[in-house]
Amino acid sequence: MTQNGRHHLSCISNHLGNAEYHGLSNQGATCYLNSVLQLLYMTKDFREALFRCTAETSGTEFDHDLKNLFGILENQTTRPSFDITRKLGINNLQKQQDAAEYLEKILSLTSSEASQIFHGKLEHKTLCDTCCTEKNTDEYFWHLSLELFDCYRKPYSVEDGIEEYFSVSKYSGENQMYCDQCDAKSDAAAKYVIKDHPEVLMLLLKRFNFDYNNMTYVKNNCDVAVPCTLQIPEGQTYELYAVVDHVGDLKCGHYTATIKSQDNDRWYNFNDDCVKMLDFQLPADSTSVSNYAYLLFYRKRKTHAEDNCAQVRSGSSVLPTSDEEAEEIREKEGDETVEMADDGAEAVFTGTDEERGTTDMVGVASADLRLSPDLICNLEYQNNRAAVEQRMSYSHQDWNEKNSDLHDLDVGTEKQEQDEGKTRSSGERKEEKRLFTKYDLYCESLMPSYGCGSKRSMR
Repeated sequence: MTQNGRHHLSCISNHLGNAEYHGLSNQGATCYLNSVLQLLYMTKDFREALFRCTAETSGTEFDHDLKNLFGILENQTTRPSFDITRKLGINNLQKQQDAAEYLEKILSLTSSEASQIFHGKLEHKTLCDTCCTEKNTDEYFWHLSLELFDCYRKPYSVEDGIEEYFSVSKYSGENQMYCDQCDAKSDAAAKYVIKDHPEVLMLLLKRFNFDYNNMTYVKNNCDVAVPCTLQIPEGQTYELYAVVDHVGDLKCGHYTATIKSQDNDRWYNFNDDCVKMLDFQLPADSTSVSNYAYLLFYRKRKTHAEDNCAQVRSGSSVLPTSDEEAEEIREKEGDETVEMADDGAEAVFTGTDEERGTTDMVGVASADLRLSPDLICNLEYQNNRAAVEQRMSYSHQDWNEKNSDLHDLDVGTEKQEQDEGKTRSSGERKEEKRLFTKYDLYCESLMPSYGCGSKRSMR
């Protein structure tokens, strides 16, 4: 269902009949537990990692309880066992609880091999305005909390919330921060940076706030604009795959989960023991609006070899200019592939890291352009600083020498062509020089990003 060009995830009245998935029975007021258990079951990476864990390796007792539950859930409707509710400290099945709180309890009780896909690391940077001392501290997280600010005049934007979360905060006046170096309070600036991006990013929309006038928690039912694709600072893209909704207030409400299956890319609504497939699907570039969304789950976008750029090996000095040449390189290089654009003007290099199962990315260049084989960098794993700096060890002086080598190469190529009786027009030579210049600028633009002899160091 859409309104004003936007989908409404909360509108789940239209279904396509029963689904091939099974539900969890409500034992009183345990919808909060059912919704997050369904989320974990439908998260394929978590489920597979859980079944790999054994008591002899890194498995826990709670892993065993979850495996039993998931095993039954594959074939029929069931309910969480007494062992699960007991280990989670649930004594009153008739009391409404917070879904986010119990999801984190579950993750803390499972083995790290399974739960690590939800685990991320933040770096909190603080800079003293007086002495310019920078203090960095690491913080691990299961979720990022977004304040629902400026949400009464228009729908709250998750993208704006992420931008606000990672923006620089200024501390002055009564909010000055204590500086160890100055041994006094001082004006300061602080910001968060993601050091380790989790495979699954959980965002908590802070709908429940304490009302000091009435001395109780109240719920904010504002509309929230939820993008299906989310860009996180440090260059990571995530795709929405699950939403946990909450209807009602803190003490009397109901939780459901809307989840995209990895098996068929269809969206399903999990409402305790009732599971329905939705009659709409969300395009990757769309935005959904909901006044019930409480927890948002984004999966890290995978990098496929056929879609990305990768490393150029030392033996490849010239880009192929035909499909036949590309096939020859594929046969010689093994896991390295070369893809040519439809118009033949550009070529893209891809290579696969078999140990990580991911791809390395270098860039796009003209099909007529000779590439330096030394320009090999890993853009997918930006935190691997040593590897990047080892691969791209240019200083500014080295880069100037490379430019000089390119000029010598051009002169040598011209002499060789004259000896062989080949001639090229001045226009062809001018075009080749333009391509070399374009490639120089492209490579130089990569250098500051990775601290390769530049003033700006890599994070």
